[in-house]
Amino acid sequence: MKINREFEREINLKDLFFHILYGWRSCLVAAVIGAILLGVFQYARITIVHNRGELTLEEKQYETAYENYYLKIKTYQQGIETNTERLNKLEEYMNESVWINFNSTQDWVSTNRYYVEMDQEVLDALPEGNTRDPADSVIAAYGYLLMSNLDDAEMEELIGTSKSSYIDEVISIEWDLATNVINIQVIGGTEQYTRDIRTYFVNRLLSYCEPEAQKIGRHQLIPLAEKFYSRTDYALADRQVTLTDQIRDYQDGILNYKDNLAELIDEKEPDRPGTHVKRYAAIGFILGAFFMAFILALKYIFDGKVHSASDLSGAYSLNVYADLPHSRARRPRFCIDKLLRKWEIGHVAASRENIYDSACTLLKNNYAGKRIVLAGTIPAAAVEGVRDELAARLGDAVELSVQPDFLTRCDAATDAKGADIVFLVEEKYVSRIADIARMAEMLVISGAQVGGCIAL
Repeated sequence: MKINREFEREINLKDLFFHILYGWRSCLVAAVIGAILLGVFQYARITIVHNRGELTLEEKQYETAYENYYLKIKTYQQGIETNTERLNKLEEYMNESVWINFNSTQDWVSTNRYYVEMDQEVLDALPEGNTRDPADSVIAAYGYLLMSNLDDAEMEELIGTSKSSYIDEVISIEWDLATNVINIQVIGGTEQYTRDIRTYFVNRLLSYCEPEAQKIGRHQLIPLAEKFYSRTDYALADRQVTLTDQIRDYQDGILNYKDNLAELIDEKEPDRPGTHVKRYAAIGFILGAFFMAFILALKYIFDGKVHSASDLSGAYSLNVYADLPHSRARRPRFCIDKLLRKWEIGHVAASRENIYDSACTLLKNNYAGKRIVLAGTIPAAAVEGVRDELAARLGDAVELSVQPDFLTRCDAATDAKGADIVFLVEEKYVSRIADIARMAEMLVISGAQVGGCIAL
């Protein structure tokens, strides 16, 4: 027997896993305590905050999220309404405006210029010191009379619209008070269309406006120039492109707002926060269970007991003659313990007899006719049980005796020395490593021959 003082016991993760599972009662108790503690803590915390007339952090966050949610909905709805209103106005303009639908590559322009010359009698009748030109009132009257009191039916037939803002796009009246000049400009999509409008307003100027303007002051309306030509209207082209882009932008804006609104509605409004007592209780349950599992793991690692036959063979350089299936659930009273026991050693429990048979075969081959002592630090009943199992199979081939409670007997080392061979018999999860080390020191000192070990 050789004591290996540099041997370090390895942790068997599977064995550690089952050790924790067998502590399910402790884990359950710790989980229930954790659930109660965290649940009560959460309930007390919320109650204290509400008693102060305040809101919890979760409730404040909910209020903010709730306001932001409906503020976004209102913003999207307003965006849809605003863009729809602007789009309708643009589409109405595009449909009803005559000028915007002209061909910008060729439209027709007609201009007529007239000069207003006041009679000498009017000028002579002006009081001394008067600095105002009497022609200013006459010219202003022409500008007002020419575009006022237009017949809607005539405008619809002549221009294609009776709306004054659309009429102003086709015909414009300008006057220069410094030069006493009135300019009438007509823009049309076709030559004939332009000529008809020019003729109408020139006739209106002479037949209707001039008599009325004469009442303000006697004057002469003298034609200065008349022009009629076609052109490429770049301003109209730019306006058409701009309006088309604006319509597309408004349509895209409406679609984007609708998509955002649909996504927001699908998300639903924020849920009102509850007390979360159940959630905290569940967290406490899990934390309690994990805490106890951690404690059990520490206990397993530092309990100082034999966990496997390799702990004996590695520490003392011994051959393992028998490694019997062992479960921590000695007498399982609960269904969970029975299931765990079956899971842990169910697949090897049936081979228990075969393990004893193999051990006896080795003993017969190696130690036939010799006296073998089964020594261990465990109680006598456990060691005697092993002896009975071996004796039933060995018969008279080998003489077996036991030395249980090795450390408590003064003559145990002497008896062991008198035997031909000594076998260590220890029980997993029961035998303490420190006790086995003391027994090993005593056996080495006494000079006893140790042949191997048996792990229960």
